[in-house]
Amino acid sequence: MADIRHTQRRRKVQLRVLVIMLTPLFLYGSSAWEEASLPYEAIQAIGLLAIFVAIMGRTWCTLYIGGRKIEHLVVVGPYSLCRNPLYLFTYIAVFGMAAQSGSIVLAAIGVCGVAFVFATVVRDEEALLRETHGQSYAEYAERTPRILPHLSLWNDTGWIQIKTQHVVRTASDGCLFLLAWPAFEALERMRQSGLLEPRFGLY
Repeated sequence: MADIRHTQRRRKVQLRVLVIMLTPLFLYGSSAWEEASLPYEAIQAIGLLAIFVAIMGRTWCTLYIGGRKIEHLVVVGPYSLCRNPLYLFTYIAVFGMAAQSGSIVLAAIGVCGVAFVFATVVRDEEALLRETHGQSYAEYAERTPRILPHLSLWNDTGWIQIKTQHVVRTASDGCLFLLAWPAFEALERMRQSGLLEPRFGLY
């Protein structure tokens, strides 16, 4: 477990660096803030929907895997559709958060940045799972896609053992994604008042 903890710590550092690097884009990269329009509001609405889907999806995944990510090989529920559904829903959450800027381009940049950071994490976790579970994981990996779900693979069990503290924590942490909405609303007000001037356009 020391290896996976090191990987998770590195992921958090990389995500912080990514946020710092993207901050200028959030602050100065979208002239769509100047005036509310249907596309801007539509992009925001799609983003909010994506955030709610991500919160529910991450909580759903945690019902199956919370607290037993490496020790047990979970292959049912969302994990029967793809090997990393938690990360899939995280990508959706990041898209939703960045979409609060009103910029699809910025949302796509955010998803690509997080996917780049998670690539190493996913590879390290899969190596550890392969080492821990051997042939069982090799067979699971062979039939199950890494990220994009394959709905025809759905398989579930009659019951699951739930660790409530992990589920509650995931749901609570997921609600932090919603802070993107008031944050971007505040930035919009700052633009409208002239406190922030866009330097380049992203649409």
